[in-house]
Amino acid sequence: MSSNMFYLVRLDAMRKKQGSADGMIADYLLANPHKIATLTVWSLAEKTNTSYASVCRFFKKLGLSGFREFKKLFPDTRTSEMRDFSIESETVASFEEISTRICEYSSGVIGSLPRLLRRGEVERTVELMKNAEQVHFIGLGTSAVTAQYAYTKFFRLKHVCSFERDIILAKMKASQMKESSVLFAVSSSGRTKSILEIARIARQNGATIIAICDFENSPLSTMADISICTTVRDSNKYIDTDFPHIQGQITIVDILYAYMYHKTPSFSSRKIKETKDAVDVDKVR
Repeated sequence: MSSNMFYLVRLDAMRKKQGSADGMIADYLLANPHKIATLTVWSLAEKTNTSYASVCRFFKKLGLSGFREFKKLFPDTRTSEMRDFSIESETVASFEEISTRICEYSSGVIGSLPRLLRRGEVERTVELMKNAEQVHFIGLGTSAVTAQYAYTKFFRLKHVCSFERDIILAKMKASQMKESSVLFAVSSSGRTKSILEIARIARQNGATIIAICDFENSPLSTMADISICTTVRDSNKYIDTDFPHIQGQITIVDILYAYMYHKTPSFSSRKIKETKDAVDVDKVR
């Protein structure tokens, strides 16, 4: 019997202890295998109405050192095709190796999105942005590339948009936001202090926070009203990883943009034509 099957049998046995902490934890894990990779001990305790100590004891009874060892036995299949790596630390000698690795990695990021994106979150995001009096896009470093790209896309569908990469100006703008405003924050790590501070200021004024991160579990994704992520990774585990999934971020923006466009196709096509005509003279024929 494989080690995975052994622990599945143990889980099924513990699930039969109905009403007990062990039973509730085992039942949740067996019913939600796709969520295991995103859980922490604290969040598992909250989901099962148990306690941190109960969860720790549970995995000891299961015969494991803790939740981390359990996660290694049951990796999330949605990200199994993706390997986290830093190009700077890789030993690759040829153009063929480099180009193949990068293309495979990018394909893995984008290919996993259809299984990660939740229709309800996308629909709610589009409705909030469509009805907001103001949508403000922010991002720093490489995340600013995605934020500015999102701004240039959505500006064509909605006039009242703005983009800022200057921290001071972004904080000032956040201080003027209100309940009818949306802050669209992009942060690959979800841990950038300035972005978190800007989001905090906007939230204090009642604004809705929409975030794009590379981690499902990060400070920004936790703070946001809606967080759309390129992977189900935990930023605490990959805190030193520096390889932004900008391909996935841009793809998410394109999906949101297309979804909004088709919500009001006649209005959207008219706005696109207006902006296109305005810059058409700048193109060489």
